[in-house]
Amino acid sequence: MTVDGLPLLKPPYSTISAINLDSGDIIWQIPAGETPDFIRNNPALKGLNIPRTGQSGYQIGTLVTKSLVIAGDGLVTTTADHPRGAMLRAYDKANGKEVGAVWMPARSRARR
Repeated sequence: MTVDGLPLLKPPYSTISAINLDSGDIIWQIPAGETPDFIRNNPALKGLNIPRTGQSGYQIGTLVTKSLVIAGDGLVTTTADHPRGAMLRAYDKANGKEVGAVWMPARSRARR
């Protein structure tokens, strides 16, 4: 459900989470993906600095290595930093901090 093109739910719309499997505690959690264009460019939000919200409704593929979590955006977006496309990001597995990113001309798709 939306009002004036904005989701009723508060972001983040999707997250990547690291969970301690012994205690169930969330170690770190980050929004999965850029803010969708229909939110970033909504007239009701003009002038506001919208942080990364993540993207709902898309299955993102993740690759976990000894030290990194790598994930691609499931939605194509446009930002001031890159043309229309998607990002492939690497995060430090210990703390969730982004350690690298590359622009992709198309979105990432996970297959079952």
